Amino acid sequence: MTTPTHSPACCHQNYGLWWRYLLHRYPRHHHTDRGLTLTELLISMIVMGILAAIALPSIVSHALKAKESEARMYVSAVSKGQQTYFMEYGQFSSSVGNLGVGIPDTTKHYSYQTQQGNDIGSGSLVALTEASQVDPQLRSFAGQVWLGVSGNRGLTTSIFCEGERGAAPPTITNHQCP
Repeated sequence: MTTPTHSPACCHQNYGLWWRYLLHRYPRHHHTDRGLTLTELLISMIVMGILAAIALPSIVSHALKAKESEARMYVSAVSKGQQTYFMEYGQFSSSVGNLGVGIPDTTKHYSYQTQQGNDIGSGSLVALTEASQVDPQLRSFAGQVWLGVSGNRGLTTSIFCEGERGAAPPTITNHQCP
């Protein structure tokens, strides 16, 4: 006895009701609908939400660092300006405007001030520059320039200090950061 061969068209008759439903629901030919199901849309939104939750703290951190870089650059420029001013006039300036470095006293994120004075620990003549933050999430900064003596010639030296977030600029003592 030989077994009959079946063509693909006749195979549908041998399937049960469930298989016929599946073949009708999911035919082998290309789907013409191109939309997303609600489940697919929900899953993609959940994945995007997780990715955003992971990336957001990093983005905020980089934004704060970019704002703080303004203060770092400005305090450094004022310190260099103080060194130049001392070489020309034999004293430090008490105003950012007198230095000719093109830095405003106040920006969107910081206010800057410089003054001539004496170091708290050593008593030597110094120029102190401070960057006080407007936003408490930012760090404050301070810079100090002083006249050091090396052999027979005068030489100016500077230091840059970083403060805590939301705190006053650091106090420089003995030409050292706290």
